[in-house]
Amino acid sequence: MLPPTEDDMARWLTVGAAQLGPIARAETRAQVVERLLALLHQAHRQGVELVVYPELALTTFFPRWYMTDQAEVDAWFEREMPNAATRPLFEKAAQYRIGMSFGYVGVSRHLDRHQIEFWVTSLVRICRQLTNRHLLPSSVKFVHRRKGGAPALEKFLGCDVTFGAATDEVAFPGTVKQLPVVSADPYLNKLLIKYCEEARSHRKAGRLTFRVAVENAIAPLLPHGRARADEIARQLGMSLRTLERRLGSEGLTFTGILSELRVDLAKRYLLEEDLAISKIAWLLGYQDVTAFTHAFKRSTGKSPREARAQENVARPEYPDAASRNLRFPLAVKRA
Repeated sequence: MLPPTEDDMARWLTVGAAQLGPIARAETRAQVVERLLALLHQAHRQGVELVVYPELALTTFFPRWYMTDQAEVDAWFEREMPNAATRPLFEKAAQYRIGMSFGYVGVSRHLDRHQIEFWVTSLVRICRQLTNRHLLPSSVKFVHRRKGGAPALEKFLGCDVTFGAATDEVAFPGTVKQLPVVSADPYLNKLLIKYCEEARSHRKAGRLTFRVAVENAIAPLLPHGRARADEIARQLGMSLRTLERRLGSEGLTFTGILSELRVDLAKRYLLEEDLAISKIAWLLGYQDVTAFTHAFKRSTGKSPREARAQENVARPEYPDAASRNLRFPLAVKRA
């Protein structure tokens, strides 16, 4: 008997790569599964037997946002698979007799040694820079294996490193979360949060939530001069064209939202006498005071200094100015 040839042993398999694309923060797992199902239907029509979903997650990349509520953070993690939201995808795959694979983009996890070690060391270094302390993790674990260990890595991290673990993990002592960020500006942070919330509260009821999502993405980027449409689209996990289309469906434009938000915030900032006009211009993302003055006057008919003076003449929050020892600017004395 002749040994089997390569042709005799070969089995042809039709494989399809289902690239999902960006996931917006507001999208639910059920909505993401609907998109995955659409790709699965398309694969079935084309005779695909194995579908590979390169994206590992069923939600957006949530670490891009700062969260303090542990319950909110926990909500992003999968507790079981399949679950109520994802079960329709697995059931439909079984009906179509199609195999599925979820995995890393471009590299298998068991081969991903350099990238994950770089990420962990970068994370530890960032924590040290933020606290200005030589923080030492209590433990570090990696899924991949290393022959002979990693003495240089352990020296940098300041703790033993476990390889071949069930999960990738960096753990710090519980007291670390109480350490302050040395470069933080609590006053500026409270000020921005306070006035962004007040500006939003003046919006008319019934506005759709997508506008709020866009405003929330714009606000923290204003002082850095990065509040551009393409950057906001990236923050929301969508293309620039999708951002423009969704705004257009609500009769909105990015330029209009940016302009209105700047005016609303400017009015709130001007109530703070300690805030210089130049500082307000910076907070709103203008290159200089002149640009801010022209934009504000174009929208309100007044210059920032005129608006501030009028607000200070009769500020509703302080009906008895004398009893509060308020100091009005020189512009008021000329009235």
